Amino acid sequence: MKHLQEILTFHEYFPYFLESSVILCLLFAPFHLYFSREKTFRQNRFYLLFVMFVVLIGPLLKLNVFPVMMDTSQIPIIQRISAQNVDKQINTNEINLLFIYFLGVVLLSVRLILQLSKIAIYILRSECVKLDGYKLIFGSSFPVSSFFNYILLPSEKVNPILLEHEKIHASEFHSIDKILCEIFKIVFWFHPIAYLLDRAVTINHEYICDETLSQKYTIKHYASIILQEIQVNRKNSFINHFHSFIKKRILMMSNKKIQKNLRVTLLMGASFLCVFVLFGFKKYQVYPSSSHFNAEQSDTIPEPKNLVDTIITLDPITLKENVKVVKRMAASDSETITLSDTLFKEMVVDGRICKTQNIISNTFPKDYYDQNISKILVSTDTLISLDLETMKEEVKIVTNKISKLYKDLIDAELEKSSPDFELIKYWEGRGAK
Repeated sequence: MKHLQEILTFHEYFPYFLESSVILCLLFAPFHLYFSREKTFRQNRFYLLFVMFVVLIGPLLKLNVFPVMMDTSQIPIIQRISAQNVDKQINTNEINLLFIYFLGVVLLSVRLILQLSKIAIYILRSECVKLDGYKLIFGSSFPVSSFFNYILLPSEKVNPILLEHEKIHASEFHSIDKILCEIFKIVFWFHPIAYLLDRAVTINHEYICDETLSQKYTIKHYASIILQEIQVNRKNSFINHFHSFIKKRILMMSNKKIQKNLRVTLLMGASFLCVFVLFGFKKYQVYPSSSHFNAEQSDTIPEPKNLVDTIITLDPITLKENVKVVKRMAASDSETITLSDTLFKEMVVDGRICKTQNIISNTFPKDYYDQNISKILVSTDTLISLDLETMKEEVKIVTNKISKLYKDLIDAELEKSSPDFELIKYWEGRGAK
């Protein structure tokens, strides 16, 4: 089970773009190898759109599946460190990569805005003829194409089949798909599969239109219209052209394959499910109980053992010995002293900073407490500091005084496998003299 957990959470060590790039490869591979060869064009369209959504959002959405048991010694304490004392290390390679990435994003964004502005200005300045809910613009410098419900035609003498073709593009809102592809390419401009995905979306749009019209007209007649109208003028990548991927379209129309809608749909769902299983799970922290926010910690000196005394008495008259065995406690409850202190800490719990309250209780025999609380231990330390401006060393001799009682507590804590240094620091302050 542990090995399975490690396999399903390996992606936690991936940065965003690496994880999204792997997801893009895994989802586009079945489309390129199988789905694109089937005549399930509408399923293919939504599959490609959903691929873009999953690649962008998938690495950010995770489900808490695998619990990791935590204890209070594993909780990271927030330390406030002065910014002047933090030596920031700047990775120049990362900065250069970020600069190159954002430069590409800016340049492609400007390009997209200019293209959209050009077509928008052209449409606003042109006269439109309304026909069946569509707006026709004649005499355009663009080839036969469409942009939302605007259909751009070079002249009024246009083959009606071409007009029907562009109406299908408009009614299916293919322009939205194209703009989404352009945005996706801006984010992943460095990834070659992003351009293959955009190309696949464009070809699939043409397949959808061709499928509809080839049912209304014969394939031979419709293919001859396509060949007669071949043009290579393509000025904008986000408008739908009639003259796109001519050879592939004719071959697909001639394909006599039977549609396998159910099989393809199930395989598409299986592809997304596999990606979700591989990248959708993450570990999360679990504490032994919810009371860790008000935890009680008890450091108690071992309880004294029972003592056995043998009392022998002599009767002066009979001269007989009388033996009595008496059990007694070395230190009873009335002969102990308990010190209780409250220690406040800040810790990170599930990404949030929480304040915790630890009650520190220490119980001592009274005689041990009386002997050591007032006994002072003196230690001398030599501190060497360096002045960064003058580069001179300054030597200081520091004398520390601490109660032996707290010194014993600190020594006992340091002997533990995982000492609590925050608690040691607290005891040093309490025992200082």
